[in-house]
Amino acid sequence: MVTRGEPAPAFELSNQDGDAVSLSSFGGAPLVLYFYPRASTPGCTVEANEFASAYEQLSDLGVSVVGVSTDSPDALASFADEQSIPFDLLSDPDGTTARRYDSLSDGDGAPTAERNTFLIGPDGSIERIFRSVSPEGHATEITDAIESLAKP
Repeated sequence: MVTRGEPAPAFELSNQDGDAVSLSSFGGAPLVLYFYPRASTPGCTVEANEFASAYEQLSDLGVSVVGVSTDSPDALASFADEQSIPFDLLSDPDGTTARRYDSLSDGDGAPTAERNTFLIGPDGSIERIFRSVSPEGHATEITDAIESLAKP
């Protein structure tokens, strides 16, 4: 199980454009890595739109945002286009990365990502973990957490 303070598990996944994105792609910038079950579903749409609305504020704080699901890059591209998502959505089709972050549900049918979020610090360690989050208000919760971490 991943825990606060330990190094974030490395990953390299395809984004909605088919480009490879890895943890090291963020060059030591703080990262919001959020896992969600399925693109274009009601809760996932709410969560993605809230992160999209908070994107500029998070960027101003020097924080990147990435969403991860088990959807295909094509499904993610449609979702990103329909919702005007300004950040990368990553495809984890076999759930390998979600499993490394203890965020994979093998429930009914195909494995899906669980709705969990990880704040990864500039040193690559996990600073905060949010499990089983509610989509509504979660981006605000994350922004508030980042701002509190930045205060001396």
